[in-house]
Amino acid sequence: MLKQRLWRPLWQSLAIGTGLAAIAAGGLIPVAQAQTREDLPECEPPQSGEFLLLVRRASRDVEDRLYTALPQNVSAEPCRYVGEAVMRLEGFPSLNIAKAWADYVRDRTGLQAFAIESPSARAAAAFQPTTLGNGYAVLVNYFDDPTVARELRDFLSRDVGLASYADRPYLLASSSADSKAAGELMRRLSDRGFTAMVVDGRQVMLLRQAIALPVDR
Repeated sequence: MLKQRLWRPLWQSLAIGTGLAAIAAGGLIPVAQAQTREDLPECEPPQSGEFLLLVRRASRDVEDRLYTALPQNVSAEPCRYVGEAVMRLEGFPSLNIAKAWADYVRDRTGLQAFAIESPSARAAAAFQPTTLGNGYAVLVNYFDDPTVARELRDFLSRDVGLASYADRPYLLASSSADSKAAGELMRRLSDRGFTAMVVDGRQVMLLRQAIALPVDR
């Protein structure tokens, strides 16, 4: 897939911000893209030392105006992040810069935008989707909100996986042969406000052992 090259320096974005805000105030509508969300590839995780900005898809006019406001040498391509259609923007040299642009996009357009950090070395390793097999999977419904993955990781203090169950994506909190342990984790998650459930691991497809996560603002 060809990437768009964006060539506007940072200072020019200030002149465009008012226009972005005006469009956002008028309401955002999904783009009628040639590709559906299901057709989009999974977003590639950031390389070591690289930071990304993911922006939820909006109307084409809003996206075009947003691109012209972005800094020089930033490239963009559509992809899927935990089941959500987003634009993957790369070329940010530091975490602080990526976070600042995420704040700018949210404030000026109302679009959901997240700075993404590199996953752990284990998460970055190549992995092929496979069924979990015998045992029990504790799944969490993230309701198309990537920040739930970060909150789940913070609660568990470890990486969070991505799985498919009944043709829907879920966050994988745990897989275990111990039904009692799985049930206890589900109760702990529910007590913290997560929408969790325990299912048969043989019916779960593991998509990623660990995913790149949004950075705290």
